[in-house]
Amino acid sequence: MNKLKLFLVVAFILAFTGIVKAENSAGGFDSKNTTQQVFVSAYAYSAVSKNDVVALDVSNGTVANNGLGSYIATTTTTDSVYVFGVADEDIATGTLGRVCVRGPHKVKFRTSPGAITTGSVVGASDTAGEMAVRTTSDGTAMGVLGVTLSSSADTTDTDTQWVWVQPHVHK
Repeated sequence: MNKLKLFLVVAFILAFTGIVKAENSAGGFDSKNTTQQVFVSAYAYSAVSKNDVVALDVSNGTVANNGLGSYIATTTTTDSVYVFGVADEDIATGTLGRVCVRGPHKVKFRTSPGAITTGSVVGASDTAGEMAVRTTSDGTAMGVLGVTLSSSADTTDTDTQWVWVQPHVHK
């Protein structure tokens, strides 16, 4: 009888317990793209504008070996392996700001980016804060910011393009 009572108590608890989700999932989708975005907070080593491609600042421009991984800056290094995400807001020098590290986000692109098609692999360019199309040839390490979700510029902000942000290093 005690086993039956225990079973009924456990079944009752499980029946009315909510589902725990880590971050966001497709099950949590609504009409806002922000439900699919993951953000982190980081300090800007130098001023960063909204929708800029940012990289981890490993130049030790801050106090040497203090704060590595918590400071970001725009990059002018093509294929930088330190590409980190996209600034979600203007971030003044030395202040904390929000950076999108996964999900759909608008990103600045080069004025002459070459052929951008849906699904183009993009990464850091040699122009500060802007992305450019990358080739994914093996053998050379390169930082990938993500892939384009459209072959045309955003209609409300013509120097940006929608990208699925998911930084990683391709080798």
